[in-house]
Amino acid sequence: MSEWVSEQRSDFRKVVLQNLNASAFISLLAPMATELSKTFSVNVADIGFINAVFLFISGFISLLWALLADKTRRKRLLLICASIWSICSFLSFIAFNFYILLILQVIAAIGFGGVLPISFTLIVDLTVPEKRSYALGILQLCITLGAGLGLLLGGLLVDVLQWWSLFLIVSILGFINIMTLLSINEPKRGSLDELFSQDQSLSEDFSFKIQAEDLKEVFRIKSNDLLVLYTLLKSLTVGAINFYFISMMEVDHGIETSVATILMVIIFSSQIAGAPILGKITDEQYKKRKTGKADILVILLITGPLFYILGFSLIFTSSDMLLIVLFVTLILIAAFLLAADAAISQSIISDVNPPQIRSTVFSIQYIATTIGQSLGVLILGSLYGLFGNQFREGFVILGFLLMSSVLFLLPLRKMVVSDIDHLELKYRETK
Repeated sequence: MSEWVSEQRSDFRKVVLQNLNASAFISLLAPMATELSKTFSVNVADIGFINAVFLFISGFISLLWALLADKTRRKRLLLICASIWSICSFLSFIAFNFYILLILQVIAAIGFGGVLPISFTLIVDLTVPEKRSYALGILQLCITLGAGLGLLLGGLLVDVLQWWSLFLIVSILGFINIMTLLSINEPKRGSLDELFSQDQSLSEDFSFKIQAEDLKEVFRIKSNDLLVLYTLLKSLTVGAINFYFISMMEVDHGIETSVATILMVIIFSSQIAGAPILGKITDEQYKKRKTGKADILVILLITGPLFYILGFSLIFTSSDMLLIVLFVTLILIAAFLLAADAAISQSIISDVNPPQIRSTVFSIQYIATTIGQSLGVLILGSLYGLFGNQFREGFVILGFLLMSSVLFLLPLRKMVVSDIDHLELKYRETK
């Protein structure tokens, strides 16, 4: 199988850039939560509610987009999804009250829900199996960069510019990227998978009929079940930590919003290096054995949360520079170690599933992600009140929950081998 050609590299960049822009859009709310609560005369938890609703809707609507993506042109659907969230971001200037902002976010969630699962399946078909963890790690890197861009815009400029103007900036970037998506050459499904490359059933001439058999096939593959359960629990913890991180620095440690934003960007910028580096290491292990990806994932989910727990257990104020440095170091290491977990799990999904249902599986995983993130935001908000309007104890509890998600990964090592062998046997017998 050939390496990337120049056209594939160009198309890959255009797809990941769309995810960078979309990630910036969804990350704007968190650093502006306090300012928006004052603007609309609501409390910060109400802004968190908007985020939770956004995640729920984008997660469940992603299944519809994914089922369509398994049956028709993915480029066309990605353009529609990108247009929906970009237009809603542009229209934020008409949000004169809390409810208009909520409605715009709900509509934007419909488009945002299709961006990730469609992008995953496009990137899988633009990349050979031995490089997919690395390629998906690059995608995760761009999602992290996008989140950092959203945090910087929201955290540093909200006191200087009107809040809606920040959504306007992100929407303009989205429209520019939409223009570049028009020139993508959609890859043929499974063309870079040696097992599926000659499968005539993978023609791009699909009907729009959604078949129940597709969902049955998804849940018959045991690796899918384990990865979805793991993703749900992991997202519950990570989503809440990311959303309330700046608020935690302000409330628990007395650090100003702008400084907290910079610290968060520094900490989570480690994922920029972690995603591709760990993805590359994972691909090397996969070349040696079929369990390589699952093995690395287990190691990361044991070590990464430990550093989270140690960091969030620290008690300090804005004047305790040594403890701040220690805190930043511990959380930075945790963020680095967990940077590639999503990319590795998505790469495993591409290994154990035939091309016909990959979009659907990615969508189900994304639903688990959004449900987990939504529940996490609500749970951490409740723990905040339970522990006397402090975040630290809730963050530590979520750190232990994150570590416990490895329980779903321990059986994955055996299941991956079984599912890959079953898939290979099935398609070789068909041929």
